[in-house]
Amino acid sequence: MFRKSFKVTDWAASISAWLVPVIFLYLAMSPGVGLEDAGELSAAALTWGVPHPSGYPTYTLLGNLWSLVLGGNAWSINLLSVVATAAAAWLIYLLVVEQGGSRLWAVAAAWLFVGYPAVWSQGLVAEVYGLHAFLLALCLWLVIRFYRTQKLTWFYWSCLVLGLSIGNHLLALFLVPVWLGIIYKQRLIFKKLDYGKSLGIWLLGLTVYIYLPVAAASQPLVNWGNPSTWTNFWQHVGRTNYHDLGLIEGGAGKFGFITSLVSDLVNGLGWPVMAIIFLGLVLLWLRQRALVIIFLAVAVLQSLPVVILRSYGWGLGLEFTYSVYWSGLLVAVTVIFGLAASEVWRYLRERLGDNTKLTYISGLVIGLLILPWSVWFNNWQTVNYQADIFPDKYAASLLNNLPPQAILFVNTSGYAGDSLLFTLLYERAVAKLRPDVLLVDAGTIFLLPAEIKNRLVSRPPAKPDNEIMDDWFKVYWQLAEKYHRPLYSTSLPLPGSLGLVGKPDGLAYRIFGSEAEAALYFTWPKLLSPELWNKTRLYLYSGQDYIAQLNYFQAAALLVRGRARAAQGALLEAIKYDNEPFSEDYEALVAHRRIFAPVVYHPSLSSEKYGRKTINKYE
Repeated sequence: MFRKSFKVTDWAASISAWLVPVIFLYLAMSPGVGLEDAGELSAAALTWGVPHPSGYPTYTLLGNLWSLVLGGNAWSINLLSVVATAAAAWLIYLLVVEQGGSRLWAVAAAWLFVGYPAVWSQGLVAEVYGLHAFLLALCLWLVIRFYRTQKLTWFYWSCLVLGLSIGNHLLALFLVPVWLGIIYKQRLIFKKLDYGKSLGIWLLGLTVYIYLPVAAASQPLVNWGNPSTWTNFWQHVGRTNYHDLGLIEGGAGKFGFITSLVSDLVNGLGWPVMAIIFLGLVLLWLRQRALVIIFLAVAVLQSLPVVILRSYGWGLGLEFTYSVYWSGLLVAVTVIFGLAASEVWRYLRERLGDNTKLTYISGLVIGLLILPWSVWFNNWQTVNYQADIFPDKYAASLLNNLPPQAILFVNTSGYAGDSLLFTLLYERAVAKLRPDVLLVDAGTIFLLPAEIKNRLVSRPPAKPDNEIMDDWFKVYWQLAEKYHRPLYSTSLPLPGSLGLVGKPDGLAYRIFGSEAEAALYFTWPKLLSPELWNKTRLYLYSGQDYIAQLNYFQAAALLVRGRARAAQGALLEAIKYDNEPFSEDYEALVAHRRIFAPVVYHPSLSSEKYGRKTINKYE
């Protein structure tokens, strides 16, 4: 039965549904720049930039406004994720209670949502998925209010929030069929003007996408895809440059994907929860069939399109990639759980009659089985960023250890590449570190100034492509030679026709034109801080890749310092955590071993001779 008003007796449960997640998420929140996309999203929000496709204008705009109140730093953007995730949990509580569910199971549903590993991890750093879950839950709360009360004001508000939600993540676009179905079901109360008004309000929410070309026109440092033209805008919003949409993968890949989704749900929620959901749905179908259809439709539309439309299929590492997409699915599933558990609870009470003691004992046993305390405990132990400042410190140290006027080629791929690239982006765009250092990459973020690019003989590849790193090394080596600036890279060049080699220096690799040239120069690498080996980061697939990347450098640095046994240990650690064992990083390190022979410093090796010559401007 729908509760038309929020009773005073609900307050204690309502507050706990929101406050407990806020407290635990805040205590585990990252204090600085996180891994993966967190650095880029923070930098974009704090500098009016344009993040990676589809641009996330709702998140970027809200993040900037949020930072005006709480401070222009990564901590404030991380806090936005905490608040949005907890707010989504509170709306899940409301959705259960207002459809006649028990307050006890409404709180359990809210906590289940936050405790889900992917939801928890994305709620601790700057990410769009906490806000996606909140906006989706708010859309559902508003549209179900309309469905129950038949007051069009609620529907108009839901259309506006739906438009804003699509501006945050394109997965919200798949909610449109649910809205169309509700319009058809309630078509008798709609007039012709109401249809046009609803469409206009929805389009009003979508106008946040105007932010992308406006922001890009000002040429911010974070300007992914430069969507200032009509063509670039649609390519950016449609993610066409990623080439990751389509029915390319065969049945085996899609089947593995679906299997991993089911496994993820069972592992994240627990088999007792899934059993309660299936049992309760049968009972719920008899009482509130329309609600079951709405929430099941949302669950399907927040998962099946990802399975069908993404062309990656399923394989090593992609299970982690896809898990973050399930925040919208989890909103629907946990609401279904709250309602289903309430129905099971009601059924047990009716069967057990007036035996109150037995009823509550049964409820306690079921509650202990269902509530995933073990998941919360595991999250707290393994995905807890409360003291995790290493990514921030490492990126800053890497920049600060470069010589004046250096060129740094951020040459990485995969999760480690994103983590390193975006933390460096944050340090440059927000912290304003080392403006004298020219940061470049494989044509993604750090683009060459036009006046430099036009004067080069070897031009950058037409499109960003991490698979043709030799071409990028050729371009940046030519640039370094032309302007007499030392070239550094975050990874070693592969052996090839270019003849370029690298040696650890500071926290990056100094690039030389030949082995003979490298032998003449003294370099002194820094060893990585012990903070790197924080077990929290090892839990996530992206963290493992990040650690592997840095361990390859640690092995090279130890070789240069003459500590061969320790270098072997670091190499084994890198291989252990590398997402692609015996990858290009491994091949490059093995090929460079003879170049990393330990050197002894001699006064004749002056600072100018080993490459730290200061160039004040382009010559």
